[in-house]
Amino acid sequence: MSQCPWHRMLRKLKVFAGLPVPVTALWKDGKPDFRTTDHEQLMRSVKYKLCAVCGAKLGLTCYWIGGPLCVQNHYFTDPGMHLECAKESIRLCPFLNGKRTTYRGDDLSSQSAHDTSKRPDRMFLMRGLTSVMEWRSLGGDSIGIYAGDNLTTLEEF
Repeated sequence: MSQCPWHRMLRKLKVFAGLPVPVTALWKDGKPDFRTTDHEQLMRSVKYKLCAVCGAKLGLTCYWIGGPLCVQNHYFTDPGMHLECAKESIRLCPFLNGKRTTYRGDDLSSQSAHDTSKRPDRMFLMRGLTSVMEWRSLGGDSIGIYAGDNLTTLEEF
């Protein structure tokens, strides 16, 4: 691991198929499903202001990855991240970096599947204050992670 190209925080993560597995990924039958989140870890990350990727404590600011609706509404399906963790996620994740524009065809976990299976045409890296990250009801059974009103878009990809 001394030659590991990943950021030091990511080196502590479990690795599957050569990729670091975010702490919020759901493990099923001994394998991670990168498309599906572990609700218990997700709630812990929001409550204790922990990074959605490496699980370490966030600082005053955190970073978010999302599409145009996330930019518009300031709601996300994943908690905030460290800048380094967000950038590595964009670099390594084929869905985020655009190498794959749809999720794999196999079954998603019914408990926490993403609502959409197609990648937005544009994705954004944004910065916000960690202190405002919280769960909010979106009506009915839907819950989103609110990132606050003062998000700054850093990059479009």
